[in-house]
Amino acid sequence: DDLNESALALARALAKVELVILFVCSGGRVAPHPMVNTTVSLPKMLLDRGCRTVIASPWPLDVAVPSNWLERFLERWDSGDTALEANFKANEYVKQRLGPEPSLCLAMTVYGDVLLTR
Repeated sequence: DDLNESALALARALAKVELVILFVCSGGRVAPHPMVNTTVSLPKMLLDRGCRTVIASPWPLDVAVPSNWLERFLERWDSGDTALEANFKANEYVKQRLGPEPSLCLAMTVYGDVLLTR
């Protein structure tokens, strides 16, 4: 229906989860903080609360990306790839399926510990 949660509430709920994948439009967008020398973003909030790795899209996410990306990512993740390697291979699969448009084949980006493995 109509569920609204703040980014902070989500970050608190997912605190200390090792790997978080966000299929949220612009969920990985990073913006400069208006008052101090840092950034503001959902991945930063999650990392600050103990999550090791966050994978998200820094721009609006096309609905075709998650269904093409996730299965390939999980295959590679389960076979021992790092988060960075599995993300790269999943993005490559999206490129094969949906084309070379960067907004599609580069949509998912890794933040935090890129060498995290299962």
